[in-house]
Amino acid sequence: MVIDNGQVGFLKECYRYDAVFMPLELNPLQKTRAKQYIELRDTYHQLYNYEATELKENAELRQSLNELYNDFLRRFGNLNDRKNLEIIKMDSGGREILSLERAIEGKLVKVDIFTQPVAFNPNEIKQADTSIEVLSASLNKFGEVNLDYMLSLMPEKSVEEMLHDLHGRIYYNPLIREYEVSDKFIAGNVIEKAEALERYLKDNPQSEYRLETAESLKALPVPSPPVMPNKLPCVPSGTSLIDISTSDFIGGLAKSISHGLRIAIVSLYKLSRNSMKSCMKFSRVFPSLK
Repeated sequence: MVIDNGQVGFLKECYRYDAVFMPLELNPLQKTRAKQYIELRDTYHQLYNYEATELKENAELRQSLNELYNDFLRRFGNLNDRKNLEIIKMDSGGREILSLERAIEGKLVKVDIFTQPVAFNPNEIKQADTSIEVLSASLNKFGEVNLDYMLSLMPEKSVEEMLHDLHGRIYYNPLIREYEVSDKFIAGNVIEKAEALERYLKDNPQSEYRLETAESLKALPVPSPPVMPNKLPCVPSGTSLIDISTSDFIGGLAKSISHGLRIAIVSLYKLSRNSMKSCMKFSRVFPSLK
């Protein structure tokens, strides 16, 4: 939605340097509402784009945005009021402008861009004293380990020195060709990841990150097989009941096996000292085939 020579309308059949303007038929109130909305929308985009590009605050544009919003609110109500949605949703970027309001305890209020920059962190640190601090700064800004950014906060520190300081906190992952924090690297299917790192080392013996990859491989935990509990032994059963104690049964079974007998097994029961009687069934006992 745009304004051309005082007319509100749309651009149709847009080309690189030209477009066809299609005016909208609006009554005077709708026309005024649309014009104020367009001015508010354009000021918002100017403010956001400037601060995202220049990485510094533009107080003048922010003041204009607040004045335009307050004027629209006074004359037409909140952007998200039903009476305003018809005009705003006609604009292809209207939903983004509707997000300039948020509901708090049932009341629509302004979002943060009206009071502070949101395209960058105005409180972002410019320098740090330790490698731990620059790692935290990198995670806060990028959500990942960004070595170039981290080194820019400590220009006197070399890459080797920083990696040494962060040993055990970050690991090189050759699968993505980046460093990762330990919590992220030592997560997921570690067996599959370890196998992938082993293949990488085998296929890339001359890799410049061979030592880093080998160190990362050592950090991956090797899971141990689970220990099976022996409190409730599981005994297969068949058809005939055997009314004996646990010790008698186990002893008899061991003796039978030692004499070359094989027991046919058809189903499964759990045994305990308190529930042993009348719970074991066997179909038959017959000589084992050798």
